[in-house]
Amino acid sequence: MSRAQTIFVGVAITVLATATAASAARVNGAWTTFYPVGQPVTVSLPSSWQNSQPSGHGEVFFAESPDAISTLELLVSRYGAPAAGFASDMARRARQVYLAQDPHAVVRSRRVTVSAGNGLEVITSLVRRQGSKSYPLSVESYAFLRHGKIYEFVYLTLTPEAGEYFPVFDRSVHSIRFG
Repeated sequence: MSRAQTIFVGVAITVLATATAASAARVNGAWTTFYPVGQPVTVSLPSSWQNSQPSGHGEVFFAESPDAISTLELLVSRYGAPAAGFASDMARRARQVYLAQDPHAVVRSRRVTVSAGNGLEVITSLVRRQGSKSYPLSVESYAFLRHGKIYEFVYLTLTPEAGEYFPVFDRSVHSIRFG
C-alpha cells in the first residue's frame, strides 16, 4: 500500500470513528420525555432537541435537533374505516403522498410491533426541490390506530445524515407510550 493510500485509509477510519462517536452520543446521551398537549401519548427524544409550536393542519407536536437537520412531527387525524384495513390504507396513502412530492421516491412499508403496540412503519427516500436547490431527504414514519384516531410520528432528516439519526429515531419510536 502506498503512503497516500495509507493516509487515505487512516483519514477514512478517523472520520468513520468520529461519526460513529457522534451518533452514539446522540443515542446514548440524556433524553427527555415530551407530552404533546391534549394527546394521550408520550415520546422521548435527546435532551438537546427543542419542541416548538405545531403548524396545525393535524400537526400536534413538532421538535427538531439542535442542528435543525432532523425533525419529529406528530400528526393526529380521524380514521373512519374499519381497523382491519388501517395498515394497507396508510401504506397506500404514504406512497401517494411521497410519490406526488418526488416521482422517483423510494417508499417501503411494513407492519411493526413496538412498545406502543402494532403499527405501520414507512421508510422513504425522496428529493425535495426548493427553487434551484435539491434536498435529499430520508423519512421514517410510524402510524398507530387508537380509538378511531391515527397517531403518525414522522421522523425526517437529510439523507447524508440518516446514518447518524436513524438510531435516534429507532430509540425514540420505542419510547412511545399511549396513556
